[in-house]
Amino acid sequence: MHVVDREADSAKDLRRLGSVHWLTRTKKGSTFRHEGQFKTAEIISRTISPDLKGVISLRGKEGYLFVGETTVELHRKSEKLASAAPTCRFVMSLVTDDEGKELARWYLLSNVLDVDATEIATWYCHRWNIESWFKLLKSDGHQLEKWQQTTAESILKRLITASVATTLIFKLYSDSSDEANEFKGFLVKLSGRLTKRTKPVTQPSLLAGLWVFLQMCEVLDTYTMDEINAMRQIASSFFAQSV
Repeated sequence: MHVVDREADSAKDLRRLGSVHWLTRTKKGSTFRHEGQFKTAEIISRTISPDLKGVISLRGKEGYLFVGETTVELHRKSEKLASAAPTCRFVMSLVTDDEGKELARWYLLSNVLDVDATEIATWYCHRWNIESWFKLLKSDGHQLEKWQQTTAESILKRLITASVATTLIFKLYSDSSDEANEFKGFLVKLSGRLTKRTKPVTQPSLLAGLWVFLQMCEVLDTYTMDEINAMRQIASSFFAQSV
């Protein structure tokens, strides 16, 4: 089952997926053939009467989930097809607060037929929360695309490690004690990153500095001071200056 964002909003590409199960979000202005006419996703949604399905968590808030669905053909108004276009489910998902204020509205497409529309809407809510988590990790310097992990288990293990590290860094970042401020300045210096005068300490710089500090601690546990000084002499002979 592949759950992707609006980057997959291409009728041509979705038709090519065939038997692969997918779920994606479409733009409100994207067109589909619905009941014999080409309509935008926004107009199609107006023909749906969504029902209240329950309470969900979204962006740290509780909201009421309304879901409704219909069937559309994967055929854009601008396309000319030699054969009939395949059909898929069009699920309209709406999340509101206690006062009825709209928190989110998604127009979803899926070729999964053996689950309830509420399940499809819930899958996308999970995808949204996961993406928000990934964005938080990226803001702390973790670039998941560069990890190059090849299995879900490997990704999960590294995500757990990164999440714990990010949580600990946030704890240090939020501490305003003299001891914490001294350690934060030390980590920023180790990180080698440039910071603004108005914001001398950032969470990514703390994370980078912590990585260097942990490597330093490993070196100190592995080598004696005499061995480290000997390495300094060797380095000086290669770089023609005192290290």
